[in-house]
Amino acid sequence: MNRILGGLAAAVLLAACGGSDPGSGTQTLYVTATAESDGSSDGTRLLVVVRQGGSNGAFVDNATVTVIGDRGTNHTLPFVGIFGLGGYYKNAISWEGGWRLRIVRGSDNLEAYIAGPGLTTITAPTANGTFAKAAAQNLVVQWRDDMGRSMPNAEVRFRRADIQRITTDNGAYSMDYNLLVPANDEEIAVRRWTELTLKGGATGSTFRAQTTAEIPLVVQ
Repeated sequence: MNRILGGLAAAVLLAACGGSDPGSGTQTLYVTATAESDGSSDGTRLLVVVRQGGSNGAFVDNATVTVIGDRGTNHTLPFVGIFGLGGYYKNAISWEGGWRLRIVRGSDNLEAYIAGPGLTTITAPTANGTFAKAAAQNLVVQWRDDMGRSMPNAEVRFRRADIQRITTDNGAYSMDYNLLVPANDEEIAVRRWTELTLKGGATGSTFRAQTTAEIPLVVQ
């Protein structure tokens, strides 16, 4: 009884702190799950790929895959694929900061919870603004999380300049102006994410939650 009460107390504490839980399961399914959003409905999606036994195992197309958001929204993901190849997918949904994953296929099962980021918004520079390299000052990219969360990982990308930088998720990154290239259609993207290793899955199973934001910019 003490063991059961201790487990319940730990679960309650975890939920209260909003922390991720690598979960449990039969370790018989290889799972790669992703929850992601760019802030739009069509760009908010859940994708879960399930294989039997390992990363090279056969695709599993007859599992029940459920993802439950922090607000209690329950999504049962249909299998999307052809000839048994594919994954469980759903989009056009609302983003929620945390997601509980449940997979059942016969005696095989897996469950885990990930506390992800809120939606990402780039606050500087101004979208469609102009950055002048002649000013000889670095371009400071700033962003915020609509839930006030910080993630373990962040990436700032400049498409035209072909620059990608992994940085700490502290809300800002200073880009060396010398590395930027003149372009009327530069795009800045900020991606923030966290990833779990799933204890209930076969070796290498993961669950990732990420949000992104993009803005256009003129570089002169």
